Amino acid sequence: LKMLLVIIRTIHDASCSVSLLLNSFLIFVIVAKTPEKMRTYSVVLFNFALLESITAIATMNCEEYALNAVTGPCRFTESRTLCFPVYACMMHGHSHYSVLLAFSFSYRFVQFSMILKYYVIKYPTLSKCRLVAALLFIYAPTAIVYILYACAPHLDVAGLQSAMADIYPEYDFESRAKEEMIIGAPRNLPTHVALLWIERLTIPAYVVIIVVSINVNKLLGSSLKMSEQSRK
Repeated sequence: LKMLLVIIRTIHDASCSVSLLLNSFLIFVIVAKTPEKMRTYSVVLFNFALLESITAIATMNCEEYALNAVTGPCRFTESRTLCFPVYACMMHGHSHYSVLLAFSFSYRFVQFSMILKYYVIKYPTLSKCRLVAALLFIYAPTAIVYILYACAPHLDVAGLQSAMADIYPEYDFESRAKEEMIIGAPRNLPTHVALLWIERLTIPAYVVIIVVSINVNKLLGSSLKMSEQSRK
């Protein structure tokens, strides 16, 4: 079992490392190589790449039990005060990714429908300032939820030992100290909201994605005058 956990952990860390490298490269490409016509939408792509990079870094530090075990570099600080916000950062990244994906689909649908209906003359492409403002607006709820979660009281060593005794009575803090550091928080309102946010937000986000995708297909199949090349 221990060997299996090591293999799983190795695959997990390798995936996070690859994600970090690829997204770092994508950020470079967006900044240095984006064509002028895609400058506005590149803000959305940059937001994606940055969010995934931060999440990959934070995810390498965390492995979930009923509580949380920090197994990455953060554990060397021996600071639960630092590692608990790092875990909150990971949760924020995973939950907000689905929101950002839904926003990306919606943005393309709105722009595409305006192009088809008004031929870009009456309604030009959304400005960068407005796009950044929209991104900040949809980001605010997730940021607030996980800032409150990160600032919430977390369990001290005595509280963790008591909680672990109920869940994993055979767990030995001293023998596992070199491998991981246990962190956790009591069940309070910020904790419940943070857990619900990461568990439930995906469903409405993907409903939006499905609905928008159906509408895009309807636009492409509409009777608007479009050449076959434009449809493609």
